[in-house]
Amino acid sequence: MALVSRALFALLVLFHLIPAAAADQAGANKISQETDVFDTAVRYPAPSWQDKPRQAANETNRQQEDASFVLEQIPKGDKFESWSKLYAVHGQLAPSLEFPTYVNRSVGVFLRVCGKENFKFKPLQKTESTFLVLIMCEDSPNGKDLAGYGPGVGEITLMALAQPYDAFIKVYHHWRGESFSAADKASWPVTPDKLNMMMARFRNIEYSRAR
Repeated sequence: MALVSRALFALLVLFHLIPAAAADQAGANKISQETDVFDTAVRYPAPSWQDKPRQAANETNRQQEDASFVLEQIPKGDKFESWSKLYAVHGQLAPSLEFPTYVNRSVGVFLRVCGKENFKFKPLQKTESTFLVLIMCEDSPNGKDLAGYGPGVGEITLMALAQPYDAFIKVYHHWRGESFSAADKASWPVTPDKLNMMMARFRNIEYSRAR
């Protein structure tokens, strides 16, 4: 089974992104966080709005049920009911699920909410147990039942999916705003420089056995 279904690959668009500045990479990429998600210790980078170590930059929401875990962050002072930037680590235990199916379901949610005509994505890096993808949802007309989405609302998402051990792990960063055109970088809810910075940070995500 292909890592991502043919239906999704048919919608693939190769985005041209501006290389991030070397000085920014050298400093910001060293900031990291760590949390245990079931059997996996996840070491992941700081969100796009944090550029200094020990900076009090986040409002946090953490929830765990039997087979599901989520740790969400938004900029300090923002509200979860009306965020424009959200960063999260999600974990799931599903013994009968295979990693390719997990990837397809995770990406497919955006296809349903955005609609085929508004959905574009680019795989950035993949192995047998990891997948890094950039998703552009130019509009979300099918998301009226979801808080903050609906006609006129667009989103760019950077998502790293993995299954290092038993648990499925998803680290993702949303930038949400008005509907936009993928071809017009000035209309994006995140600047190309900031997006490139986060893609570089996401390549440094590490997984190890939780103690």
